[in-house]
Amino acid sequence: MNPPSKADRLRQRLNRPAPVDPDAPEAPPVPTIVPAPVAPAAKPEPATPEETAVEPSRPTPRRATRRPGSARPTPPVLNALEDPDIEPGRKDYRSFYVDDAPFARYRAAIYWASRNPETADEVAENMSADVEAHMLEVAAELEQRLNGGKPFRMPPATKRRGRKPRKPGQ
Repeated sequence: MNPPSKADRLRQRLNRPAPVDPDAPEAPPVPTIVPAPVAPAAKPEPATPEETAVEPSRPTPRRATRRPGSARPTPPVLNALEDPDIEPGRKDYRSFYVDDAPFARYRAAIYWASRNPETADEVAENMSADVEAHMLEVAAELEQRLNGGKPFRMPPATKRRGRKPRKPGQ
């Protein structure tokens, strides 16, 4: 038996149930979509000699071209909070690349400071809460200083870049 292909492995990973987050609010059940039954295709009837005659070729229709001066409608400019992918109150996993040394120091500092009774009102209870508070603080400061106190517009859509090919011997 052949090992599963890369596409099959990816399909299996994508079909796994999502991990359970005990802190997340309970979501309503997702309705399942059942595909409609497909009727078997009827057998084609044999063609008569008149039907098999070759028709003269027709010119292919040309695509409609835009007239000069007619522009496509521009989508409205949305700010970061109006992004349709952002759901108020939803917490989601984020991924960042951070050097190990600052991460280790930060993790230890939050762990121990959050357990110190003297810093109960100063330090967040965990890293996620502290990072979120820091993000809000930095965003508000930059918005105030650089954008008149309003949220910045949405950044352009990200495009995934392919991997660079490896050099021989690596």
